[in-house]
Amino acid sequence: MSEAVRVERKHDCQDGRHFELFHAHDDDVAWASVCGALGPDALFSEERWGPVYTRTATIPFQLELRVGERPGKVAIVFRVNTSLRTRALWLAHVAEVFEQPSPGSSKTPGPAREPAYFDHAASTPCDPRVIAELSRALSELGHPDATHGHGRAAKARLEAAERTIAEAVGGGEVIWTSGATEANARALATGHRFVTTRAEHPSVLEPLAGREVVYAPLDRDGLVDVDAVVAAAAAGPCVVSLAHACSVTGVLQPIVALAERLPAHAWFHVDAAQSFTRDEGVLRHPRLDAITVSAHKIGGPVGIGALVVRREGRVAPRKGTAPVALATAFSLATRLALDEAHERRAACEAVGRDLRDALEPLGAAPVSRAKALPHVLCTRFVGLDARAVQLALAPVMSVSLGSACRAASPEPSEALLAMGLSRTEAREALRFSWCASSAVPDLTSVAASLRASRHARWETLVTKPNGVA
Repeated sequence: MSEAVRVERKHDCQDGRHFELFHAHDDDVAWASVCGALGPDALFSEERWGPVYTRTATIPFQLELRVGERPGKVAIVFRVNTSLRTRALWLAHVAEVFEQPSPGSSKTPGPAREPAYFDHAASTPCDPRVIAELSRALSELGHPDATHGHGRAAKARLEAAERTIAEAVGGGEVIWTSGATEANARALATGHRFVTTRAEHPSVLEPLAGREVVYAPLDRDGLVDVDAVVAAAAAGPCVVSLAHACSVTGVLQPIVALAERLPAHAWFHVDAAQSFTRDEGVLRHPRLDAITVSAHKIGGPVGIGALVVRREGRVAPRKGTAPVALATAFSLATRLALDEAHERRAACEAVGRDLRDALEPLGAAPVSRAKALPHVLCTRFVGLDARAVQLALAPVMSVSLGSACRAASPEPSEALLAMGLSRTEAREALRFSWCASSAVPDLTSVAASLRASRHARWETLVTKPNGVA
């Protein structure tokens, strides 16, 4: 922290929360730091009453940060009339500003630390071994439909990749796609009646809009009502589409129990984008008619997925040139994930234990007690908006509000609402997801900020010299 500016944080102010700065130099030092942190979008103004003045920085979400002179000190005051999100944002900003050296200070900041990546359920970084394989495969020539030598070699590589993907789920025809979203769309392209849940990924829910759909209920832990699905399927020919693992909570659905009870006329599609290679025993069940898989969830490249189809006649072959190099890389990522499955699972479970211990002081409460993927945790921060917590965590950890395809939506997660959470409760939830090599960062400072946010009142604190707010 700069010698020019020191922060005293008062956590239990009766009329709100503020920061007081005791400084050895002119308060322009503090103000310059604040202005620099706010950036070009802020509007700056100054009001003076003789020797007393108030400087105001207005920023684009109805929040004001003020610097006003008092004898021997400068008060930084927040005025908030929107959401908890902005509160946590400016807690983080103030902490960052005053940990930086002020102009003229001899202290230099250390190198910025990259936040720990805890959003692997959205996308996992490509394994270096897979990157090397992809680089090699991209240099190989040949169109897999060509009849010359290069074409036959390319077709052989493609067929080898298809065998790897198919064998990982117990067999079937592999239809290459650009990812899980396209695979789900192809699985749902035909059919007049569908049975699913409201906890599915948007790539399942959105294609079903306006079609005949029966939504089976979930219990409070996010598990589907098997009896309800079976009853809906028994009413006539239909497509049953369920995610093996929920993309928001990681909860594993009772796929085997469903598979053994569904009538023969029900076509059973399982979205295994999150669970592929992590619980392959379930995906090998012969009653599964189509399975969606994705490369970039398991350390493969972005841009390739597959729909593995077992019951013929419903899904048309995909036209166009097959992505041989991407398929080869996906194949290697699959083999590595299966070969290292035990070690990865054990490591992810250890990270999960560390994460739960670190989150406990933050007031975290898991949204489900059901069996879930070992690398996914969805937890509520009771009394706090999840966006506020996400922003408070941002300097040390990248986490998600849920499915990346819905991350920008202001609405709470449909999956959490389907579990019976209220809209307020659903807005308190964050998804943490990691890999075997993840390390949980120190969350001590975040815990202090969130505890203060829970107990502080956020009012307009600036009072002009005449006593009028």
